[in-house]
Amino acid sequence: MNIVKNTGLNAEQSSNTFSDKDLESMAHGNNPQSNAYRELLARRHQQTDFQAAIDILRERAARELDGGFKAHHNALIYAANELENAQAFGREGRHES
Repeated sequence: MNIVKNTGLNAEQSSNTFSDKDLESMAHGNNPQSNAYRELLARRHQQTDFQAAIDILRERAARELDGGFKAHHNALIYAANELENAQAFGREGRHES
C-alpha cells in the first residue's frame, strides 16, 4: 500500500513518514501516543482508491456520448466526479435521490 497516496505531501515530506509496519509496532499500549498511531493507521486503511472505477466510468461515458446518449453520459460523468471528490477529500461518495 502506498502510504502517501492522496495526502498532498511532497517527496521530502513523504520520505519522513512512518510506514504501516512502523505504526503497528508503535501502536501498543494505552497512552496518547499509541492511540494516535492506532488512529493514523486506521485512517490509512480506510482510504480508498477509486481511480479504477473513475476510469471505467469515464470510458463508458465516452462510449455513451458516441452512441448519442447524452443523458447517460452526463450521469456517468457525474458519478466519476463524485468519486474523484471523495478520493481527493477523503470521504465516501454520497448518494442523493
